[in-house]
Amino acid sequence: IDYFLVPSQFVKNSLLAAGIQDWQIKIVPYGVNVDQFTPKPNKDYSGRLKLLYVGSVSYRKGLHRLLKIVTENADIDLFIAGGYNTASELFIKHKDAKNIHFLGFVTRDKLNALYNDCHVFVLPSLCEGMAMVGLEAMAAGLPIICSKNTGVNDAVVDGINGYVYNYNDGVALLQYINVFKKDRDSISKMGAEARTTALQYSW
Repeated sequence: IDYFLVPSQFVKNSLLAAGIQDWQIKIVPYGVNVDQFTPKPNKDYSGRLKLLYVGSVSYRKGLHRLLKIVTENADIDLFIAGGYNTASELFIKHKDAKNIHFLGFVTRDKLNALYNDCHVFVLPSLCEGMAMVGLEAMAAGLPIICSKNTGVNDAVVDGINGYVYNYNDGVALLQYINVFKKDRDSISKMGAEARTTALQYSW
């Protein structure tokens, strides 16, 4: 093999750690359909803060840390779009929480409406190559909070279109959630910046 094409700096770092030479690795990020995922005009940012997570219900996705924070903050709603096993520990432990909503698998044709129904996208993954859902959310005008291990963090500029934190730093994750909870204007401003960023990642 002469070259490796990778979607993010996170994947490149993994290859470097495995002994691959820097010159052999080329970063080619994924593209997002910016016509399919678009912001909702005149969006309402009042009321309870609505967080959105899209992905499987699993520990690898870091969802356990996000669930813990939401269960301890009753004035925040978390919507989880993704398949889950009704016998899984994460589902059983949190299924009765009034502010946690397991939506199950959501088809792609309904995802944009879901993005637009929520305020902030959160991706706490422990390991991702480059999470397409992060780019989709940004294209739909959502600011994003993600870990440094998601790949999509390459597109996030702290305080401009979202926030990036270390995957195991629950204190920082809560801190950034509280920024949006207390300052609703920041959601629309960073969401607009997120859309602008996503336009640079179109196919």
